[in-house]
Amino acid sequence: MDSSAVNFNVTVDDFDSVLSYPDQSVWTTPDPSSSDYLPENSPWLLGTFHKSDTVNASINFNFTGPALYIYGFSGPEYGSYEVLLDSSSVTASAYSSSNGSTPHLLYGTSNLTYGEHEITLRNLGAISSNGDGGGNSLLFDFLRFTVQLAPAGASVSNTTIQENDSSLSYTGTWGSNTSGNFSGGGSSYTNDDNASVSFPFNGSAIYVFGDKKNDHGLYSVVLDNGTEQIFDGVSGCGGAFGQTCEQQQPTLAYFTSNLAEGEHSLSITNLAGVNQSYFDLDSIVLTIPSSYAPRTLTNSSDSSGSSSGNSTSGSGSGSSPNTTNAALMTQPISLVSTHWFILLILEAAYQCLPGGPLDVDKAFYDEVAATAFTEPPLRTLVESFILPIRSGKAWPVRKGDICRIVAVEGAQVGDLNIWSLHNPRERFWASRTRQLQRAHVSVYDRLWSTLPYLRPLVTITGDTLKDYGVDGSGTDSEGGRVHDLLGTRCDPYVNRMLTGQDSDYHCHSNLTRAILPYGLTEFDVHDVLNVFQCTGLNDKDQYFMKTCPAKKGDYFEFMAETDILCALSTCPGGDLSKAMWGEGATEGTNLDPTLECCRPLGVQIYRLPGEWLTEHGWKEAMPNGPVYKGRHALKEIPFSPNN
Repeated sequence: MDSSAVNFNVTVDDFDSVLSYPDQSVWTTPDPSSSDYLPENSPWLLGTFHKSDTVNASINFNFTGPALYIYGFSGPEYGSYEVLLDSSSVTASAYSSSNGSTPHLLYGTSNLTYGEHEITLRNLGAISSNGDGGGNSLLFDFLRFTVQLAPAGASVSNTTIQENDSSLSYTGTWGSNTSGNFSGGGSSYTNDDNASVSFPFNGSAIYVFGDKKNDHGLYSVVLDNGTEQIFDGVSGCGGAFGQTCEQQQPTLAYFTSNLAEGEHSLSITNLAGVNQSYFDLDSIVLTIPSSYAPRTLTNSSDSSGSSSGNSTSGSGSGSSPNTTNAALMTQPISLVSTHWFILLILEAAYQCLPGGPLDVDKAFYDEVAATAFTEPPLRTLVESFILPIRSGKAWPVRKGDICRIVAVEGAQVGDLNIWSLHNPRERFWASRTRQLQRAHVSVYDRLWSTLPYLRPLVTITGDTLKDYGVDGSGTDSEGGRVHDLLGTRCDPYVNRMLTGQDSDYHCHSNLTRAILPYGLTEFDVHDVLNVFQCTGLNDKDQYFMKTCPAKKGDYFEFMAETDILCALSTCPGGDLSKAMWGEGATEGTNLDPTLECCRPLGVQIYRLPGEWLTEHGWKEAMPNGPVYKGRHALKEIPFSPNN
């Protein structure tokens, strides 16, 4: 994928007609038209899913693009499944001893050739050699995929065409529906055989939205007088074909991208047959770029990439393998008030010019990291200690020294605070670091200080978990990343609010005790870096924590860019494999299920030769605040005894 181009991410729900279910009857789903259907309270995208315990039940999907991800669910009742991509087959299992979180990444692949691909997800049932527990089910929730809409430097805009727009040409008999569920408040429908709607347009991509119901059926789509593609608008709720089963939001009926500049034509024909099945047109969305540069497609037989048996993303299509779609994902931006998402891969908001303060000298910090492995070692160990469970300790680190935090016995989260050693008003600023660097930090990232000082206190030089996640991407199958800046420290005040109980060994308290010898108090404790902690945001944009992935010997190290004071707490939640609050946390009792999850952390401080730092041109980081010469628009008021 050309990361410099204008790329968008697309989400396709299990009800969208761009997916093909060879046998709807073997899949069960919730009924979106039932009175108890509450999608806002459901863990599933739009509150729907397709689930089958029939071996060989399958879903087909054609797409054009470099990446694909598929989401479902894991738990005791789920078994194995096969993913067949072009000519390559992968077998994986969705079995878990307990129900997993949603969404669960079933499969993911990236770095495919930008070409046409065909994928099949097939249920294999329970396979004991895969470790399955006997359940035969497979659950599919949604797909995500990425498309290129314009070349680098271009801009794009979306235009929505409603069903009653004068540019649409209808043949046959069509009626009108009125409903707040549709874009613009209405749709056009027909059950005439061969009734059609056609539309001339300009754009690099086109999206057609319609309705999905069990009295709907097949329809064909022809783009630019090319190959006819067949899609199915039947909803198939619950494996029963009652006409009341209707998805209450517009569904994606057709999508294509990678279109060249110039006028195109699209024609949709209802294949009602003797059953007089219906087709509904809700709206059409066009993406119009400021300039065009469609990709030259590569044959799928030449595709190469990395894949995982537990991943996510995708795009769907009809029975023709020529449908042009693609895949990847970021966070959703709603399009035309439907569930269906187009997602822009946006550049970071905070950027600097080459050579600026965010442009780190990676070669230098690689050399710093390599000093741990020279013979004889170039760095010298000047201090080391073990931090017991549920405790805190503070220690100074001299400028130019390297501090390493080690998981000495296995997984354990540590909450880290940092101050300027000579001025505790200057301290680590987690929220600005999130903006200047990222929400989960690793090698080359810097931890920045508060205003008005604003300088890097440390630069991260080593991280054995930097390749954590799917294919070393840094992100696991559920969206988790390590070394967290999204959250903050646990504290006795929130604990009291959530459980009604007091506890003196939360990280806030551990840090408070740790800094007392340095003349600091509780008011100096600030938002932390959660070292080794795996976190993310779920599909409801809520903060989640996962079991710490660190193993014995894993470490996280940084170089002090100025003299600093560090304080670390060994989190009382340990590796966070057990809940601290809510159901399963045994609040209201004297039980402490997280105690067995706690382990100590080690701290090691190394010193580099001063001449080595000088030879490499390293200098102490100076505050950026004094560079600002303004006075916040405050005016000086001359002193007068009469004022």
